[in-house]
Amino acid sequence: MELTPKQLSLIITSLRTLGESGAQEKRRFTRVSVQAAIAAAELGGDALVRRWTALTRDVSAGGIGVLQSTWLQGNVMLLLALPFGDEMFHVIGQVVFCRPLADRVYTIGARFIRTAEQGVTDEFNHWGEAQERRIQRAILS
Repeated sequence: MELTPKQLSLIITSLRTLGESGAQEKRRFTRVSVQAAIAAAELGGDALVRRWTALTRDVSAGGIGVLQSTWLQGNVMLLLALPFGDEMFHVIGQVVFCRPLADRVYTIGARFIRTAEQGVTDEFNHWGEAQERRIQRAILS
């Protein structure tokens, strides 16, 4: 999957409002350096495995680089929530690499695969509520 120029432009503009930025060019696509917190989740099939917050490093039409405290195996599928104006743009990505930078700090490169389906997006958006119910059931059982 490739973001359209309009989608990429709105995502970059939205991310810039959350953090400092500068531009640089690398690889196949022009990559824009931008630092902002985003929500990410690991997918196992069509279900969420875990969710966390990552810090964007750079973004391009073909993928994204992030910094995070979660180590991931190559080829793991992710769901990423990217700001898109006043809304969120949910995209499925695939981990291309994961390298340690420091204790519990990893740099991840992921390529965009496709726009996320509504079902997994809904699960992602209600992740905290679902985890609270799971914990309550476990405690009360």
